[in-house]
Amino acid sequence: MVKNLVFKIIDTLKMLALLIPLFSLWACQPDATNEAQVKLRDLTIIENGQQLNTNALDGDWIQGNGFIEKSGKGPVLYVDKYVEDADFEMSINMSLDTIGKTTALLLFFHNHFGFDSNSKEEDKANRFFLYSPALDSLLYFDKTEAFITPGNIFEFKVTRVSDSLTFSIDQKRIATINIKQLTYPFQGNIGLRPWRNGIKIYDWKFKGQYSDFPELDFLFARGEAGYNCFRIPALLETPSGDLLAFAEGRQNSCQDNGDVDLVLKRSTDKGLTWSPLEVIWEDGGNTCSYPTPIIDQQSGRIILLGIGQLGIDHFQDIYAGKAEGTRRVYVMYSEDEGKSWSAAKEITSNVKEKNWTYYGLGYTGAIQLKQEQYKDRILIPAYHGEVGSTTNFVHTIYSDDFGDTWQIGKTIRPGGNNEAELIELPNGDIQINMRNDLPHEKYRRIATSADGGVNFEKLHFDDELDGSICLANLIAVEHDGKAITHYYCSPDNLWGRENLTLRTSENLGENWERSKVLFRGPSAYSDIIIKPNKELFALIECGDVDPYQGIQFIRTQLD
Repeated sequence: MVKNLVFKIIDTLKMLALLIPLFSLWACQPDATNEAQVKLRDLTIIENGQQLNTNALDGDWIQGNGFIEKSGKGPVLYVDKYVEDADFEMSINMSLDTIGKTTALLLFFHNHFGFDSNSKEEDKANRFFLYSPALDSLLYFDKTEAFITPGNIFEFKVTRVSDSLTFSIDQKRIATINIKQLTYPFQGNIGLRPWRNGIKIYDWKFKGQYSDFPELDFLFARGEAGYNCFRIPALLETPSGDLLAFAEGRQNSCQDNGDVDLVLKRSTDKGLTWSPLEVIWEDGGNTCSYPTPIIDQQSGRIILLGIGQLGIDHFQDIYAGKAEGTRRVYVMYSEDEGKSWSAAKEITSNVKEKNWTYYGLGYTGAIQLKQEQYKDRILIPAYHGEVGSTTNFVHTIYSDDFGDTWQIGKTIRPGGNNEAELIELPNGDIQINMRNDLPHEKYRRIATSADGGVNFEKLHFDDELDGSICLANLIAVEHDGKAITHYYCSPDNLWGRENLTLRTSENLGENWERSKVLFRGPSAYSDIIIKPNKELFALIECGDVDPYQGIQFIRTQLD
């Protein structure tokens, strides 16, 4: 606590030191630029109510006479540029329908500035506030009514100079914050959201450094074949070289439950063209999820595991034992490289203990072992909830008869881990790399097995593999007969799913270095294939306003 107090005092002194020059800049020279701003570029986002550089999420905004407007909880209007980590100045001429226990939000780089708090505590009620995942609690500022009158237009201004971020209305300062208190890196999306309020936007201008988002050309796009959302991509290369792209087609929303089908597309030309969408597993209005494919290297048979549940059940109720049903595990087979599939066969009783509640698969982590003692074992990471526990526990399931029958590995404890990846080391040990859900430990958890993936020990954090809480990929590739290279792919942002990055290790995961950004912007789950010639194929969830706009296929050559 003393250390935190010292840091807060230092930050306060820094902000006070910046206050005088900042006030001078706003009050006396509103159009002046300092040396750090020389390279800043002007961007007109909205002018006289006309949208010039915007992206709308969850509904278009309504056009008025010289303004656009929206109300409700969901819709967000984003700037359609990626804002760089540099000084900027942004001004918005806008109005709010109401104040008084209502709000509206400026969203910036996973932080929120609120215009009117709904706290019941007197010293926090009806005030401007700031939320950041990096803060232990909200920051509250002056009373809203001292700056804003409902229905009246005001100029809302946000200025960054070095590490200092200042919010003001009609040239009256609300607050100055050191950005090091907030999420970092300080770059990415900026948007406005009329949360529990109505907003009218007249003009919106930005001056800073920005770039275009990567081009979007979705393989699975929202709305295709009537699906509201596609998630959970899995990529497989067949023995003949075809690429199979699996995903969940979610009918009515992007939620994990409800009417969800497993869908498939095929490419016979390395991803240049793709077949029409095909549904390979559906169950009326129920949930068919977690496509987990692997090819038996002996026979070429494709083994596809998945999870089924009643569409009406929500995961919270399954964990609590209050759902109508539970999560069940199924397997399907294809003997012709995915052109046809067997019916889904339930294997729940073989791979799920009676006191387990929720069940999930580390769907991109399936491997077939190569070392002699456990050669050809098919090993898949999985996780589960347990009766009386609020956390997840990782375990493995495995087959020693090419996917015909299945057994359970031992549970890895302590809990707090879920979606995991597996990799076989040169000495035959199995390393498991787990998504860690502990909110203040944003590192992957690692453990090792010496018995073919049944028992794991030496559980520890990998303090080089940090990032947002998300599924990751881990694969091993031998290039030109040389030492094996490990590749790790995940969003490279502590506070959100963004900037999908591929890292490499040349010493079996002892150290990692950042190698290549696959998608700069909102991005989440992915599955990658890297060939011995370093050609990369990837399926990624991505978008320019959120990570779940669609699933994109990427083909590139690594250096």
